[in-house]
This record gives sequence, structure tokens and C-alpha cells, in this order.
Amino acid sequence: MSQEKESLLNCIECGINFFTEGEKEFYKGKGLNMPKRCKECRMKKNTRYEKRKKQEEEKQYLSKLPFKQIDKQELSSLEADTSLFIIGNGFDLMHGVPSSYYNFRDSISKDSNVRFTLETFIHVEDVWGDFESSLAYLDRESMLGVADMWFENFGVLDEDDDDFSAADYFAAQEAATDPIYVLMQELPKRFTKWIQSLKYNGRTKPLDGLVNKNSKYINFNYTEFLETIYGVSTENIVYIHGDRRDKRCQLVLGHGHSTDKIFEDWYESNKNRKEYQPKMSKGKIKY
Repeated sequence: MSQEKESLLNCIECGINFFTEGEKEFYKGKGLNMPKRCKECRMKKNTRYEKRKKQEEEKQYLSKLPFKQIDKQELSSLEADTSLFIIGNGFDLMHGVPSSYYNFRDSISKDSNVRFTLETFIHVEDVWGDFESSLAYLDRESMLGVADMWFENFGVLDEDDDDFSAADYFAAQEAATDPIYVLMQELPKRFTKWIQSLKYNGRTKPLDGLVNKNSKYINFNYTEFLETIYGVSTENIVYIHGDRRDKRCQLVLGHGHSTDKIFEDWYESNKNRKEYQPKMSKGKIKY
């Protein structure tokens, strides 16, 4: 076979020959368009696309925040010794730390039980965009549907049945409530592991000259970059959700919500559903 047949195409990015006669026949047989890039350059293109996608997601999220954004120049007029700064995740992102909740999502395998549970049993428009608030909205309808499925799979009989098995009942119950265990036990572990992996790239100090060591800071981040990058004393910082360096303290994940109010809202919208109505079983009302 000639060299021309062995290398039919040149990559439009790196210029190497990458396409053979055999590959051409395969693409032709499948009705596919001929590739313009070699495999390595295609992978790089996909990486660039994913990066732009994440940036756009973060941009859309920031645009929805309910407060005014100001320029750095406006901070220079503040009195450092009498100023209180509230630091959020934008601080870490500004310093090249991949600390958005989309980054947390991408750190979890798509096959992970944690990610499956979050994306299956929390029904909000964007689980990851407002992740902490989303955690309050576990989908009870889906949970109850799963419970019914497990009771059926385990062959759980009515409690009044002579062949009722408590072992089968509790085994089915444990399987049905596994998503709750994942959210309460596995998620905090996975989240803490991710937080511990975050690193400052050391290449930029965009707030140099604005961050003053004498000011006071309320820090909603888990990271110590105010201290390590700008030399702010620990005594001047309050870590609201916990300091990742403190091994004695569990990191706080999520916002406070009135669980009674959330349940009341759910109950009002679901109380008339047929599957939640009482039924007669051997002369007794069962729910």
C-alpha cells in the first residue's frame, strides 16, 4: 500500500498524517463525515469545550446573585482598620482554585452512588448551581416510589399475614432508605475529601493591595487562602462553615431550612394523591 493510501488526511491543528485507507472505508460504510483532527487534537478540543461550558455555567450562576457587584477600584477607598469583608467562593475562583460546585460534580464519577442519588432524588432545576440549597429538597415522591418497589422485590407481606417476615420488612426498608444514608453519611465524606484536595496555583494575586491584614473577615470558604496568600492573621478571620485544617471539626455543608415548612408544602400538594390514601386490609385501615 502506498504512503498516500496509508495517510489520507492531515490534522488541521497539528498537521500530522492520521487517517488511513481502512479508516476511510469504515467511516464511509457508517455514513460518517471524515474527521478534521487527529485523536489527540480532538481530545484537546473537547477539553476546551468542557472548560468553556463550565465557565458559562458559573457566569450564569453569578448573574443571578441578588446583590450588586462592584469594581476592585471601589474597595481602595475603604478604611482598612474599620472594614469587615465577607468572603465567598468567588474569592477562591478568582485565585484559580477550581472550587465551584460544578467542579465538585466533575470530581465524582458518573457511576458513583453519591452522584446518582443527588441527581435522581433531588428534583430542582439545577442541583449543582445552588447545591447547598438543593440539599433541602429531597424528592419524597421518588423515595416513596422506591420504597414500594423494594417491598415488592423482597416479597414483604402484610403485617397481619401469618407468613409476615420482619427480616424481609427491615431489609426492604434499609434498601429503600439507602439514598438518605448516602446523603447523610457518604456525601459529607466525599465532599470533605474534595475540599482537602483544593490547591492555589500560586500564579496570581488579583487582590494584592486591597486585602489588608488589619481588616476583619467573615469567610464562608473552607480554605485558608486569605492567610497563605495575603498573610491575614487567623485571629482576624471567622470561618463560618469550618476550616479544613481543623481535623476536630466537621465541615458544614448546606443551608438552614425549616424542615417542617418544607414537609407542610409537600403534604399540601400531595395529600390527595390516590397512592397515599388509606385502604382497608382485613377489616383494618392501613396507610
